[in-house]
Amino acid sequence: VLLLPLSGPHAELGNQLMMAAHLAVQDLAPDNFVVAPFDTAQGAAAALQKALAQPTDVIIGPLFSADVAATKGIAADAN
Repeated sequence: VLLLPLSGPHAELGNQLMMAAHLAVQDLAPDNFVVAPFDTAQGAAAALQKALAQPTDVIIGPLFSADVAATKGIAADAN
């Protein structure tokens, strides 16, 4: 799971980071990873809850400290 701002004022940065993640996975282990991006622009906590509704092994993000604070408890509860 990749939590990034994919819309809104930071969409360009978020989309560039998403593309970088896709390229890294493609180069290193394309058969072992699936990058599932979720947009944090409308709320990082909501994005994380949507992400956790599917099988999730690794959470990367969110990008901004306020979003980290908003998702910290949810991620901890999900183990």
